[in-house]
Amino acid sequence: MSTLIADALREQAVSWFTHLRPRWVDIIGSYAGKELFLVDGDALVQVVLDDELLRLGRANSCDWQIAHAYWSVEATLHELRKRGAEFHIAFFKSNRPLAIGTSINSWIASARSLAHRTLSAYIHNLDFEVYDFENTRDEEWKEYVFFNKPLFILTNDHSLGDSTKDEKIQAANLLHRAFMKDMHDEGILVGSLRDIDFRDSQANTFLYDRKHKLEKPFPSFVEKGIHHAHEMILDLMEVDPDDFEDEDEEGNPVRADDVPAWPERGIRHYFSQLSGTPSPPQLALAYTFLAHVRLLDTIDLDLRAQPPSTLSPSLVKIVTEGFLPTIFQTLEETMPTDVDEPLQVDGRIYARLVESLIKPGVERSAVLGSGIAAAIDSIWKELELPPVDFGALAQLASGSSSAADASPERVAEFHEFALYEFSCEVLDENLSSVEAPVKAPNTFLSVPEPLHEFADSTVFARTKRQLAFRSPLPKHLGGEQAKPKDRYGMMKLLRKNQRDMVHIERQANSLTGAKGSKLEPEVIAPVGDKAVNVPAATVVAPKVEIPAETPEVKGAKGKKHGAQNSVASSVPSSPAPGGKGKKAGGKKEKEPVLKSADKLRMQIESQKKAKALEDGESWWKNRLDDLKNIPELKERIEMIDLQLRNNKRVESDSKLAANVWLYRINCECWHWIENPSRLEPDVKDKYVISLVKMVRGMRQYQSVLTATMIKCLWSVMEVLGFDDFVQMIPPPPKGAPDKKLGWDFIQFYRPLKPNQKGSEVVNAYPWMGISEDPVDWQLRAFGEHMDRSFDSQPDDRVKFEPDKWQRDVLDKLDRNESVLVVAPTSAGKTFISYYAMKQVLTSSDDGILVYVAPTKALVTQITAEVYARYRKDLKGKSCWAIHTADIRMNDPQKCQILVTVPEMLAFMLLQPNLAKAWTPRIKRIILDEIHTLGSQPGGVWEQILLLARCPIIGLSATVGDADAFNEWLKSIQTAHGHEHSLVLHHHRYSHLRKFIYNIEKDPDPFDGLPEHRASEQMRFLHPISFLRPGIKELPSDLALEARDCATLYEAMSKCSDDPALAKLKPTKFFEKLAKKGIFLQQADVIRYEEKLKDILTQWLQEEDAKESSSKIRRVVEDLSDDEKVKGWKDWHAGAKGREKAAQRAELKKDKAEGDKMERLQNSAAVDTSPLAIYANFDPDAPSEEFSFINWGTRYSANELDEDIKHLERYSTTPRFLLECLRRGLAVHHSGLPKGYRVLVESLFRIGFCRVVVSTEDLALGVNMPAKASVFCGDSPALNALMYRQCAGRAGRRGFDLLGKVVFYGIPNERVKQVVLSRLPALRGNYPLTPTLSLRLVSLLADSRHAQSAKDAVSDLLKIDKLTVGSDISRDQSLYNLRFSIEYLLRAQVMDSNGAPLHPWFNFASFLYTNEPANLALLALFREGYIHTICNDNMIDAKRNLMQVLSFLFCRQYISRANFDKEVFAMNNRTPSKVILPDLEPRAYEILQRHNNEVVNVFTELAVMYAIQHGDELEADHELPLSGRTVEATSTPSNSTFLQLLKKSRLSSRSRSSFVATSGHGDVYQSVDELSRTVRRGIHLTKHVLPAIELFKAESKTTNWEGERYLNAYLWDFYMHGQDKPLVDANGIQKSQIWYLLYDFSMALDAMLTAIKDLMQKGQRGIDDDMTSVAGESVAGGGGASAAIQEDWSAEPPDVEEKLVGGAAGLDVRASVVNSAISAQNVPLEKERSDEAETLGGSGSGSTDVELVRPEHVSLRDWKVYEVFWHLQKDFNEKFKAMWA
Repeated sequence: MSTLIADALREQAVSWFTHLRPRWVDIIGSYAGKELFLVDGDALVQVVLDDELLRLGRANSCDWQIAHAYWSVEATLHELRKRGAEFHIAFFKSNRPLAIGTSINSWIASARSLAHRTLSAYIHNLDFEVYDFENTRDEEWKEYVFFNKPLFILTNDHSLGDSTKDEKIQAANLLHRAFMKDMHDEGILVGSLRDIDFRDSQANTFLYDRKHKLEKPFPSFVEKGIHHAHEMILDLMEVDPDDFEDEDEEGNPVRADDVPAWPERGIRHYFSQLSGTPSPPQLALAYTFLAHVRLLDTIDLDLRAQPPSTLSPSLVKIVTEGFLPTIFQTLEETMPTDVDEPLQVDGRIYARLVESLIKPGVERSAVLGSGIAAAIDSIWKELELPPVDFGALAQLASGSSSAADASPERVAEFHEFALYEFSCEVLDENLSSVEAPVKAPNTFLSVPEPLHEFADSTVFARTKRQLAFRSPLPKHLGGEQAKPKDRYGMMKLLRKNQRDMVHIERQANSLTGAKGSKLEPEVIAPVGDKAVNVPAATVVAPKVEIPAETPEVKGAKGKKHGAQNSVASSVPSSPAPGGKGKKAGGKKEKEPVLKSADKLRMQIESQKKAKALEDGESWWKNRLDDLKNIPELKERIEMIDLQLRNNKRVESDSKLAANVWLYRINCECWHWIENPSRLEPDVKDKYVISLVKMVRGMRQYQSVLTATMIKCLWSVMEVLGFDDFVQMIPPPPKGAPDKKLGWDFIQFYRPLKPNQKGSEVVNAYPWMGISEDPVDWQLRAFGEHMDRSFDSQPDDRVKFEPDKWQRDVLDKLDRNESVLVVAPTSAGKTFISYYAMKQVLTSSDDGILVYVAPTKALVTQITAEVYARYRKDLKGKSCWAIHTADIRMNDPQKCQILVTVPEMLAFMLLQPNLAKAWTPRIKRIILDEIHTLGSQPGGVWEQILLLARCPIIGLSATVGDADAFNEWLKSIQTAHGHEHSLVLHHHRYSHLRKFIYNIEKDPDPFDGLPEHRASEQMRFLHPISFLRPGIKELPSDLALEARDCATLYEAMSKCSDDPALAKLKPTKFFEKLAKKGIFLQQADVIRYEEKLKDILTQWLQEEDAKESSSKIRRVVEDLSDDEKVKGWKDWHAGAKGREKAAQRAELKKDKAEGDKMERLQNSAAVDTSPLAIYANFDPDAPSEEFSFINWGTRYSANELDEDIKHLERYSTTPRFLLECLRRGLAVHHSGLPKGYRVLVESLFRIGFCRVVVSTEDLALGVNMPAKASVFCGDSPALNALMYRQCAGRAGRRGFDLLGKVVFYGIPNERVKQVVLSRLPALRGNYPLTPTLSLRLVSLLADSRHAQSAKDAVSDLLKIDKLTVGSDISRDQSLYNLRFSIEYLLRAQVMDSNGAPLHPWFNFASFLYTNEPANLALLALFREGYIHTICNDNMIDAKRNLMQVLSFLFCRQYISRANFDKEVFAMNNRTPSKVILPDLEPRAYEILQRHNNEVVNVFTELAVMYAIQHGDELEADHELPLSGRTVEATSTPSNSTFLQLLKKSRLSSRSRSSFVATSGHGDVYQSVDELSRTVRRGIHLTKHVLPAIELFKAESKTTNWEGERYLNAYLWDFYMHGQDKPLVDANGIQKSQIWYLLYDFSMALDAMLTAIKDLMQKGQRGIDDDMTSVAGESVAGGGGASAAIQEDWSAEPPDVEEKLVGGAAGLDVRASVVNSAISAQNVPLEKERSDEAETLGGSGSGSTDVELVRPEHVSLRDWKVYEVFWHLQKDFNEKFKAMWA
């Protein structure tokens, strides 16, 4: 059997399991969100029982600490719930043996069996939906999956133990994986519950995807092996719950009535089952068991924290092998049906009580107390049992040969220690509440002595940095810019700037242009020395061109229709007198002084407009003459449309525009009449929609419409069947002059007898009228053209009519308040940013607005738009600047609008030298896509919000639980002294229509199509058709179009005759509006939609909702099936129309070919030969019929050729991507060269390139409007947030009235799950880590306590919650800060006054994004380990150093359970090691000491906080989730045993009282244990505690992080330099390789920067004279560029063009190669051919660089620099070669 099981396990691993390659993901924040998943209850119990801290069912011990187990269960579930997880719990009877375990020890098996039954029954009484199934073939399980569709299940992928030696472990693992396979077959992903790691707001674990599919089914022996494994595990079970009887032989119930009566019922049943008279030891043990249960009612939980008992081994054996297994079995049999409170049994207390009772001469009544002794004696008499004699037990104990040798297990005690003295202005006042003993300063600089003292001659000797020393600053963030050394350098710099501006110009044109027109930027005059508080209403907006198709879209001055409400027009406008924003009767604000040139320009523009108005009438007459000469009606329409789109005269003259539009309406009517397919329904709808839109749009010209014109418009509405709606165009005022048209408008009504006067007038075109009620028609056909405004009104501050919510935002900005704006994509929130920018630009010349965007793509787009909108000459400063890690344009410290990323702004706010002059000038910060707060590592968004003391604007389309997030924001802004509020808008401007494309399993061979042919594979999805059985409520953002509402009502009315539903008949619901002749607006449809949803929600919650005959199921089926059938019928019904359409398409094609030939002929006009027309024909160019290029844009083929040639020369863009551009196809993701990305974004925006394949990078607000978003293939990354962000790209406001979303290659059920998914509540990352604490202290000290720094830090320390969703209070944050400082003092990075200490300060601060690896690296440096490995031979030194750095930085994990080394070696031939080899023992020792120091410091924090805030902390006898208490419920007796417990109680002030029952005090072995088991009310998250997790690949003990391996991808890449093995062998996603390697490259650069800074400082005392070179990469030469950075032009940058990066507290993702060092610095490397004093070189790419050791640097120190230099050089050469 064992061979069969082993073979099955191996086959399972080889063919399936090891191919799954699970990914380490945040299963809630990054995947599930608020979607339902399952927790395997048996797996949960198994993980709890396997916990090493839990003393339950262990060999040689009586411990059965079930209270601890209850706590562990609730703690795990609580951790999931508080992160917003939505889950059910399921128990599978087939998995119960796996939870109980594989032990053959009867005591262990029975202990775990009872614990499993107790815990599972208890879980059923928690506030969760809990289900029980037999196995995965259970019909109830199948039904559950059908109705609930859980996203994944958290279960175990293995059991603990060595599967290579223990066949029982093999059997268990085989069953685990068989269960996982069954889950995958059900379409359910699997997450590892055993590996779950709760870290701040994340819940990380391994997620097993379903991508790998078996090529063929498992061999039959695998199923047999699974069967045998199940039998083997079942045989190990001591008891089977199915064998239990509910009644005994006499018919009495076996089960206890409730939990308190349970132990007593168990004892009674125990004696009833004995075959003979119980022995004295049995009686004594049973008596003691009952007594200990009664005593527990009088013992507080904290008294149960006891050391192990001193019972002799023989007595322990008797208890655990004889008595307890039997009594536990009876307890299982008598378990009450409802376990609603914890079972009061404690194995350790029981053993201590036995120990007390067997002592000679002890009276039971004295030990137990007279009351309890009497109660037990009473039960004894009732059971008619013999008297109890404890002497028998005593004899057994004393008779043991090893009794004398037995000694109690010693429990380590924690000893508090005094903190090092620390004093710092600002912090002292706030930290005064932290009461802890402080030792007197008696050591160097009041910090501990170093563990490894470097010699005084070494540059690594400890040094106090003086305040006069300027912190190392990168050049692009405060340092002086390197000036060109000669004319050549100046020319190169100018050329680079020109290239940068070309890219900005291109982006600006594509962003703000409209159909080829270019936006003229607005010139803002400088305010001057005196700032002027210009009200928002006085700003002047640039004129914005909007493409015109109907009157409601084009030419409207401040109207709400169509594109006029678009972002493009959403800029501040000039106010009318007395307009909004100006105080009534107030003093008129003084206008800014304009330059003479500006005045002249404005005068000329005014004259041009006046002349255009005068010429309008004559121009129209001339155009009418031209139109008469055009015979084809279609060509006349094209000419008119061209004038309406591009003629500024028409736009500026309302009277002229009204005449042109009326003529256009007339042409449309005749075009319909002449259309041979005019009677077809779809053709008719098209014309009716077009005419209604144009007539409705004429309302904006009401003031210039004559009676004749109005009459014409009325006639159109009447003939279309909208007689009641003609009054939307009111009649002209009485006496208004009339004027005849210069042309004949169509006469719809004609005399029946033309020659007879007074003849009856009849409709000449009755077929034009709609055949249904106007309300029904509007819902069916006109929904996407309805007015989308929400209480819009004119507002002088902007050039469109803003909705109510938009006006609210403007009001708040005018009051200088903070605001969070949450509105869907396309709702119209972008204009807010530019309104705020205008406020800053017009109010002063030095005020700053910072725009923060999460991605570089969005940063560059916003910068381009700012450039396109505004010009301001500031003389020495710039209007705007762009600043990211690898891009910089203009000086970020000398601009008024700074566009940057979160990491960079967070750095600048923490920069000491900016605290005085730059930070106070910030007037407002705009945080775009603020919902990314939770996904940004290190809490950078929180740092910005906490440190910025100006008002903010938060913008997002997708914030889950916006109210809770806003409350947190409000608390921060209130602390900063600003009013703050939330503006929430729920409705998109344009609806999203969804489709699914069903892929055929066996498609016919594709041989091409002669013409387009519709396919039934594309199917429309009604939003309600997504509803699946089991859903109780509709997602709040599940929107319905007007036509969706109509079809929904139709479907609902078929299922119910409810009077409430009858009132929702469209013609009845909208009756009042129809009678008034008012067209439906989007707001009306939304009101109607909500009423329908109210009834639908009631149906969802009906008891029979899951039944197939239920109303909701019938509605869903009707909407799903009816759409398919209706679509099929419509398709066939339109066959004739399609045939004619095909003929028209053929004619159009012929005409297009003719146009193409005409273009060729025109191009060959100078050549008269017959073949001249082919002179410019390119046979290699793609045919227009096989290209997505839109040649109708202003972008030409020649320009495309030039751009492609430029990219070929200066970038690393793959050739195939460039060729794709020639066919209108593009790819976009942030790993591609910037030049290519910018080109793609621009070409897509102008419509030249029409198909872009992209990653989620475009989801974050990048302005690339699309008609459709297509989701190709499924992925765990496709979650609620990602779906909404990506789908939101379709149907952008001002471009489309409708967006389309297509799901391709995604299962139907997955589509439903994605669309119905709910946004998770936003949760952040606690920011106050030790490294941030260091930077805060440095900000104060190095800025000499600048006022802005003091205010920022003071405000931060007053805030109660430092991140949204955090449990950490202000008091505890202050403790975190003080003990972080204590750790930093011990780590030698600062002194007792907060002054930074060299050499370690730079390492900690430069690498702040890599915490805790930065502090672990310091530990290795401080103890001389890095010096040791660097002073080996160069090859070994580099290899060893790379191994250490791979261990510390940029970690990726591999599942130990999933990765089989033997199977991997058999299936893969790869140069990768995959698993990172173990470090040297000394390295582990140093890192372990570092971890111990961290644990020691933060244990002190927990102890001190518990002591000082004990009265305020939550009760520690309450369970964390249910709040149920475990405490004494009766008055303590006069028991000597209680007095004994009080004396022996363990000190557990900081530990959870529940965990302490397992014998744990205030001593913790790891950070994980400390954060996981600290007492209630104290919150310590792992990422705040800077310990480094230690992994040993060869270790199989749990002293290390035993469930994971460290991925050796960095080490492997350094060794072989290939990316393919990283994907195939290391399992790194291809899309992530570049980012991971890039991050490590930046970390390397930061390390080398810190070392170089030390090398150049020389002896102590000369620091103050040294110039900062931080951030400079030192691996000279083109082949060793220290940081692989992007450039605007993607041209290989020379020395002068490179950016610098990596400084104190700096995001080091920007770097420079070969920067010049100031003259007073010592050069470290030179080119061999050049003896110049400068570092660096010609930029020619030469790698022939000589390292020159300064005289003051010792050889041992120099070796460190050399090894790091060469390591960086080698790594970056391979990195660049890979992506090049």
